[in-house]
Amino acid sequence: RSTIVFVSTCERAALVSGILSEVGVENVALHSLLSQNRRLAALAKFKSQQVRVLVATDIASRGLDVPSVDLVINAELPRNPVSYVHRIGRTARAGRRGRAISLVSEQDVSLVHAAEEITKRPLEICSEITDDAAIRMLGPVTKAARLAKMKLMDIGFDELVKKFKERKARDRKERQRIERSLRKQAKRAEKVKTSETSQS
Repeated sequence: RSTIVFVSTCERAALVSGILSEVGVENVALHSLLSQNRRLAALAKFKSQQVRVLVATDIASRGLDVPSVDLVINAELPRNPVSYVHRIGRTARAGRRGRAISLVSEQDVSLVHAAEEITKRPLEICSEITDDAAIRMLGPVTKAARLAKMKLMDIGFDELVKKFKERKARDRKERQRIERSLRKQAKRAEKVKTSETSQS
């Protein structure tokens, strides 16, 4: 079965992908810290069903040619309910059956209500996933998380994230500077236009 696991950030995508690999689940990651070539390669492996699990940020929720999948897992609910709709829309396409499961905690109550409001359907508790099953997996997953974090540190992933965030901050400041400049120019043009109108 094909599955997309959605997470909120590039760091989480890399970590969850690493954890899955450590516990023996073959997967590929898709997030904006990957080069275009690596993104395309990951997508090709998933689309060809060479790999059946894709761990992705919202980069895969819309605008990409991702086939319909059997299962969508929201490892973290998105802050924007529209993103929730795009995520779950990756399953059950063209009349096929599909399933979407969201992992939620008490801090996510408002996000659950927002998702229910936009879909006009209540989110139901998944009875197949029990606390006992989760507790049995806690030890191996904790160990896998520790190993995955160490591997990410070894390849300098945290430095890559830091540079990415710095670049985004610089780009945001530059956009704000340009927007301020354009607003000033528009105000000046409006003053000139007003002045010319009053003279004539």
